[in-house]
Amino acid sequence: MAEWIPCTVGLSQATWHRYRERLEDIVVRHPSLFKGYRRGSHDFDDFGLRRGRTYADEWGCIWHFPLDGMQGQVIGHPLEEWRGLDSYEPPDPVAAGLPQEGAPLIDWDLVLRSMDEAKER
Repeated sequence: MAEWIPCTVGLSQATWHRYRERLEDIVVRHPSLFKGYRRGSHDFDDFGLRRGRTYADEWGCIWHFPLDGMQGQVIGHPLEEWRGLDSYEPPDPVAAGLPQEGAPLIDWDLVLRSMDEAKER
C-alpha cells in the first residue's frame, strides 16, 4: 500500500482574478498545500494563452476559450469522421509530455522530479 498519495490543489485564474488578495491570504496560511508560494508572486489579471483564444493541442483537438480563466471547450476533433481513423497519427504520449489544458506539454522529467520532491516533504 502506498505511503503517500500525489495530489495538487489548483485554483483557476478566474478564482484568482475575483478574490485576489483574499485568496492569496488563504494560500499563504496553508504552506503545506502551496509550498513555495510567495505573496505578490501571482498576477491576478494574467489569463495567458486562454483569454479569448483558439488553440490546437498535440492530439489535433481544437479548443476555444470563451471566458477568461475558465476551461475551454473542444470545437474541432481530429476524427470528425471514422474514416479518418486509419490515417490518424496520435502523438507519442511518452515522448511528448504531460498534457495541460490550453498550455504547452510538461516534460516528463519535470513531472517525475516534482513527484520526488513531494515524497520528500
